[in-house]
Amino acid sequence: MTNPDYTHITLLVDRTGSMERIRDDAEGAVNAFINEHKKVTDSKASLLLIDFDGGYGDEPGYRVIYDGDIAEAPTYALLPRANTPLRDSIMKAIIDTGTKLAKMNEDMRPGAVIFVVQTDGQENASREFTQAQVIEAIKRHEDQFKWTFIFLATGPDAFSASRDYVGTRMMQTNTVSNTGGGTSHAASTAYLAGATVAQRKGAREPDAAYAAEVDDRGNVEEVAPD
Repeated sequence: MTNPDYTHITLLVDRTGSMERIRDDAEGAVNAFINEHKKVTDSKASLLLIDFDGGYGDEPGYRVIYDGDIAEAPTYALLPRANTPLRDSIMKAIIDTGTKLAKMNEDMRPGAVIFVVQTDGQENASREFTQAQVIEAIKRHEDQFKWTFIFLATGPDAFSASRDYVGTRMMQTNTVSNTGGGTSHAASTAYLAGATVAQRKGAREPDAAYAAEVDDRGNVEEVAPD
């Protein structure tokens, strides 16, 4: 039996060059998401915070920023650069999350795993993993381990990118999209923070859909997935 009072969250953040135009809003949204979870004190949550880009010179593009109790997570700084190896980054984050949880005794493992992919663009730089490999990994973790994968899509390109994950719940059923402006990005992240907090508190079923669209004014419309 896993621990029903323990939730693990993996937050994979796109810090590629196109995020520069909304850097302040995007950085604030990541920190606001984490801070909303810090307010929950009656259950445990761990955070694996990762950001990614295509790398710059000798600097790696995939970085584990924090791995520990979400209550102790530091303030995140978003520094946009380079291109978008989305497939490789998702796969590496799945592997890192699985490795972390596999090291725990079963009764110490989280009862819920929430895996958020935040991106504003489509794949353009992966070299290690194919789309089929990533889809298979997501489906296996959804079906076998009951992980919740959520695609937080900023801008029209990112929303269309979610369709590349056909056969997974992350495609449309668990896609939260926004127009790409700072206000809409912040509002979509705030919506997702509230929904995942509700899941932690047991007020939202783990298999409930996370499907919503956010407009330029920050208005959130929950939509029925196709």
